[in-house]
Amino acid sequence: MASDSYTIFFLGDSFTEGVWVTPKETFANQVGVKLLEENISVTPINLGVDGYSALEMDWMLEHYASTFHPQIVVANLFPNDVHEDYFQVIKGTDIPEKNYEEMFYYLQRMEDFCERLNIKLVVSDVPVKEQFKELRGFYIFQNRVKKWCDTHGIINIDPYSYFDKIGRDSLYFSWDPHFSPRGHEVYAEFICHQIDTMIISKKGSRK
Repeated sequence: MASDSYTIFFLGDSFTEGVWVTPKETFANQVGVKLLEENISVTPINLGVDGYSALEMDWMLEHYASTFHPQIVVANLFPNDVHEDYFQVIKGTDIPEKNYEEMFYYLQRMEDFCERLNIKLVVSDVPVKEQFKELRGFYIFQNRVKKWCDTHGIINIDPYSYFDKIGRDSLYFSWDPHFSPRGHEVYAEFICHQIDTMIISKKGSRK
């Protein structure tokens, strides 16, 4: 790999894997394309798998880092990482605290691993489609993740406001909770805005 090139791991579940879209349309691939347009050479590696949570993300990171040597890792969280009923998570009702503790435990493992290998960890919160309409005003999950990341000095990014300016109807399938091709494109734009400055201004260094 060239010294001025970056490898970025994208960890997550079905949103990251890109169900119902082609590999070319996934936000992971589009991040690579968009950054290249800015003359930033990156190799995006999509390690998202349907059904994965923080535990499996940590395993993927620790298993594949020695092979691909990422400089940046983006862990894409979704509320079902805490409980399968993600509406319940968003509303903050009847969620056992141990569920959050387990997710944060594996995020901490990821951060410790990244710290040892001089990798930048970024935690991103994927919004639920209903948060832009039926569940507008409920941000329990995002608030919990932000508070934990702030406490532990981990970069946390939240695309909610960026999405809200555009409107959910073009970003999610009408018949499914996942990103549409347009949603992947917009999420890629958001991620690029967050990490291109990081690459340029902190090249080869930790936070």
